[in-house]
Amino acid sequence: MVKEKGLLNLPDSKTGAKTIYLSDLAVELLRVSPRQKSWKFVCRGKIRYKPIQGLQKKWECIRETAGLQNVRLHGLRNTYASLGVEDPQLSLSMIGGLLGHKEPRTTARYAHLSAHPMRKAANRIGARFLEAINASTPEKADLER
Repeated sequence: MVKEKGLLNLPDSKTGAKTIYLSDLAVELLRVSPRQKSWKFVCRGKIRYKPIQGLQKKWECIRETAGLQNVRLHGLRNTYASLGVEDPQLSLSMIGGLLGHKEPRTTARYAHLSAHPMRKAANRIGARFLEAINASTPEKADLER
């Protein structure tokens, strides 16, 4: 990992080598996580000097320590994508890049829009519609046609 740049370089993953872009918070959590100074992996595997294989057992320990009994890793990923989709400054392709997806349709499966941004958008359009009705504007002329 290049800490200065907030990048986690994975030489091997389900889809091959990839770079994970870490938030400042994630970098700080990794920095303060306890581990042996000579150890280069965050989660030690069963075999000395080898990384962990599979996250399920480690996730169960993390979840229990944090008091998150019903939280699944997939649920965290889904929430991450959904929060990203709710941010109007982030595109689906950018969120897909953060998740390591090559295809936008893969990201779309994770990115469930909540009712909140949709209602917010409907209210914004509704307010503009009301302005057009109440004002002498070209939009009002369009309504009267």
